[in-house]
Amino acid sequence: MFVLLIGLAGCGGSSVSSGGGAVMVDFDTLQDAVSSTGITPFAAIPDSGTHRYDGQMALNLPLGTTPHATYLGRFDLRLSFADASVAAAGTVKAFTAVNENTLGGELVFSGGTLVPNADPNRDFVMFADLGGKLTNGATTYDLDAQVAADIYGLTADGVAGQVFSGVIRQGDDIDIFDGSFAGKKVP
Repeated sequence: MFVLLIGLAGCGGSSVSSGGGAVMVDFDTLQDAVSSTGITPFAAIPDSGTHRYDGQMALNLPLGTTPHATYLGRFDLRLSFADASVAAAGTVKAFTAVNENTLGGELVFSGGTLVPNADPNRDFVMFADLGGKLTNGATTYDLDAQVAADIYGLTADGVAGQVFSGVIRQGDDIDIFDGSFAGKKVP
């Protein structure tokens, strides 16, 4: 099984603080660096072992009365491969907007599917669930979404994809969100 996070496509060249003062790399630069290595052919996707990826997720979130804003978060994702399947585990946290507003809480990758007959020219090779709680001050938001991604590089050196079908709830209020993500394998 596989779990994956995906952020906002075309979210612009955003750089924001990671909440601790360190500026995260420009998201578009990271996404371009990962995707420029080319999609890993399915036959070359590992059939055993665990790969750890560190990267960023951009989510287009509607919080309160504020219009949708792009929040960048850091993710730590582990993909465990076994017999043409994958299990994903990991978190995304420290979501920060350009205005330096940092959200508390975290989102968790869970479940997952690897699609062996995917056409890399038009289909994603992995799907998973993403969900959890984020806080903005005293307000708590429940988020649920699906993720779809591809593995990149000759030796599965990167992962990138989209967050879709996102639903965000706060009390009786419900809205939608989407996003994208990209990360590199940790040696």
